[in-house]
Amino acid sequence: MSKPEGDITPQLAAFLTSWAQRTRPLSTGDTVTLQGLDCTNPGPDTQDLYFATGADHLSNVSALPATLANQDFLCTDSLRNAFFPEIFRKHTAVNNLHLVLRGKGRFHLALRAHDTEGSTRLLGDTASSDTGAPLRVSLGADWPEAVRMSALVQGRSGKSRLDSLTWETAAPREAEGRMVVLLRTFGRTRDVVALFAKLRREAALGDYGHFLRNTAFVILDASNGVGKRDYASVTAGGLFNVFTYAGANLGGGGNMSQVMLHARAAFEQAGMTPDEVLLLDDDLTVSLESLRRNWAASLFRTDTTMFTLPVFRQNNHRVLWEDGSMWGRFAGGSISGKREVIRPRFLRHGRTIESTADFQDMAAAHYPEYSTFIFQSLPAAILPDMGYPAAFFLRGDDIEYSLRGRRLGHSVLSNPNLASWHEPAHSYGQEYMSISHGLIVNLCYGQEDAGTMVQFFLQRALSHLGVADPMGLELYATILEDICSKEMFLAHGFAPRYLERLAYFRGFEKKFEQLPPEIIFEILEQGDARHGQAEHHFFLYMMPDRPVDRSTGAKKARKSKTMRRDTASRIPLTQVILTNPNNWTQYIYRPQEAAHGVAVARAAARLYARIEQFSDQFDNLKDHYRRQLDETMRADFWRKELQERPETISLITSGQRND
Repeated sequence: MSKPEGDITPQLAAFLTSWAQRTRPLSTGDTVTLQGLDCTNPGPDTQDLYFATGADHLSNVSALPATLANQDFLCTDSLRNAFFPEIFRKHTAVNNLHLVLRGKGRFHLALRAHDTEGSTRLLGDTASSDTGAPLRVSLGADWPEAVRMSALVQGRSGKSRLDSLTWETAAPREAEGRMVVLLRTFGRTRDVVALFAKLRREAALGDYGHFLRNTAFVILDASNGVGKRDYASVTAGGLFNVFTYAGANLGGGGNMSQVMLHARAAFEQAGMTPDEVLLLDDDLTVSLESLRRNWAASLFRTDTTMFTLPVFRQNNHRVLWEDGSMWGRFAGGSISGKREVIRPRFLRHGRTIESTADFQDMAAAHYPEYSTFIFQSLPAAILPDMGYPAAFFLRGDDIEYSLRGRRLGHSVLSNPNLASWHEPAHSYGQEYMSISHGLIVNLCYGQEDAGTMVQFFLQRALSHLGVADPMGLELYATILEDICSKEMFLAHGFAPRYLERLAYFRGFEKKFEQLPPEIIFEILEQGDARHGQAEHHFFLYMMPDRPVDRSTGAKKARKSKTMRRDTASRIPLTQVILTNPNNWTQYIYRPQEAAHGVAVARAAARLYARIEQFSDQFDNLKDHYRRQLDETMRADFWRKELQERPETISLITSGQRND
């Protein structure tokens, strides 16, 4: 039986003690780099996300130094290299800014400000000779509000070599400047190792020494059979301060609580507390420059605001998935401001970055209601008040943790100087967890009436009945059954129960297969030819009166009102194709088969019975889950949970940075 604070804590405390002794604090007046150039553009199609493009503009910069021909420009007015100073104005003690160019040759350097309406003005400029001295444009404490700033560099000699272009400040006060990154993973060891390989390559592109020296990475890997050899490339060469250990798999929220429990115990035993703790996901893409920018933004905090970042689609680097979110409000037709729906409102969702106009509003401070654990940065001093993430296996743990922080007075700010890329996914199992946990969050954070929740499940029942889909009906019936049982969620031994449920829903997904578009098209056409009706719908959140477009390979639901069908009087369905748009797999079934009809009837009866039960027990459920949530915030809950697990919590490997 593992004892989390008796086995791994002394080793982690010793690691942190050694690291803390080697960090370099900042003194008042020290030069601090707030932002350098991000040169991690993945390909030619996204150059303009990193540097402005145009005639005589150098935009394909993949490393520094970069050479500018005479009269050539390099412009940082782009998503990744514009400078958004509002976070420093509102949440730090930073009171001076300097745009600094270092290189060889002659340059002209201009500093420009762009407001949220698209207006541009010159804040300062300067020119250099061949002396090689840094070129600097400085601003005092009164820089403009709600602007993004950009640098326009022009080469003024035959070959002007640009070594660095940085936004700097003189430290307004002393700071230890220590940041601990907590990362948990299960089954994604290769992704974590690949992330560190990427960070290693980027470390050679700039001066990241102080940041890397003052940052420690603590990784919980709950995967089976992971050993020292798997992380050998991470510790090689002494570039990172990194401590990796094996533990129990308690899912996303559980594993974050687990690594947080061990880290906080080690902080106490080591007699040190870092300034900042960054919670990081295991399958994101983020640059070393973004990590350093976050560290710099946290150095001179004046409040306890939690920082997050815009999250873009991994498969389309231009498309925003979310820039923070609201939960249960201002979504799904709800405009009351009350928490009454079981869904997020992703902010700036689906926005495509094609020009500066698409991100100019990011210059103003942006405060979403919650941020994901893809990237959440918070002052370590608030951890005792915040407690531990809820005992949710996956989905919703970050929502609840953010809402808890807001209740305690810690708001969330999205920092547009940062960015990450992540690919969303969804399945029956993930829908089970999303809706179950969303219900619990609403019950615990302000929903006082069952009405809108009941309407949600009635609508899901109608939609799945409209296409005679028993699996969807079973999904939502199971959610309400488990909610009403009070045994599934926020209770000890939760992880095995989740794994059992997820295995059940994987049985649904095994019925899906990848079909060529021409097969789908042929099935739909033959359905019409037999005077029956074949329809194509998404596997969740389908609209029976809006099938997926028949066009070969089309992936969008029909929008035209003229194409809607009256579900009560339409031609009987002879075949239905359900598609999961996350992996574009299909499941085909015949609603008119007798056994299928019986399955639909049974699932529907079960769902309607559970809806009635949920409505009748609403007040009791609300009180129960508020008590249980409070319990899972506490360290004692997680100590007991880990003591009852059979896994051994043990060191995998650790390494210190060689400076």
